[in-house]
Amino acid sequence: MTTTTVDATGLDTLRGDLWAAVTGRDEFRAADVVLRALDAGTPA
Repeated sequence: MTTTTVDATGLDTLRGDLWAAVTGRDEFRAADVVLRALDAGTPA
């Protein structure tokens, strides 16, 4: 499995996705965003 790093734009996108998922009470989407961030090497 290859891992890539997240640049500032990608991190902002992940944060936006996570915020939308959390405020929309979509736990599965929130978990997907967190897993994408971890896969990309972003510290939790």
